[in-house]
Amino acid sequence: ERGTIIGFLPPWSPTNLKRRIKSLTGRSSFSKAKFLPSSRLVAMVKEACRMRNKRIKEIRLEGCLFPLKVPLASLAPFAIVRVDYE
Repeated sequence: ERGTIIGFLPPWSPTNLKRRIKSLTGRSSFSKAKFLPSSRLVAMVKEACRMRNKRIKEIRLEGCLFPLKVPLASLAPFAIVRVDYE
């Protein structure tokens, strides 16, 4: 079994929303960051797998609020997309 894990910052989590607003002033290390919704990231992963002829077995989205996992990844300050493929 093969897989890939991609970490990202969900744009609508309270923590990242604050970062996005602060980045608008240009006084943030996130001022050049691109915040993508999980649906867009999953679509990009599916397209990349299709282009490389990888058959996806499962895609999971998990939120991380260390040390706990958060069931709603969009509310977590950090989230992962896990892709298992054949």
